[in-house]
Amino acid sequence: MFVSKSKKHNIGFYYNYFSDRIALVGSDGVPNAIQKGTGTSDVVYTYRHNDRLDFRSSVRNVMNTQFKITQTDPLTGQEYVFQKYRTGLDVSFSATYKL
Repeated sequence: MFVSKSKKHNIGFYYNYFSDRIALVGSDGVPNAIQKGTGTSDVVYTYRHNDRLDFRSSVRNVMNTQFKITQTDPLTGQEYVFQKYRTGLDVSFSATYKL
C-alpha cells in the first residue's frame, strides 16, 4: 500500500489466492466438482478530501482471471473440465461523508 506524505491519497494493490475447493458435492457415485485454486488481483484508491469526506474507487479481478471447475473420473483418475468461466472486472466508486 502507498500513502502520500499528506495522507490524502492511498493506493493499494492486493492479491488474493484460494486453493482447490468443492464447488458441487457429488452423490451416487458421481464425484465432487472441484474449483481449481486461482488468484485474483485488486486495486483500491482512496482520496481523503478532509476529515469528513472520502472518495474511493476500486477495481476487483484486474486480470479477469479464468476460473475452472473439474471432476475426476473415479475409475480412470482422469480429470475432466466441468466448467470454465470468467467473472469480469468489478469497478466501484463511492463517497463517504462522516457526521
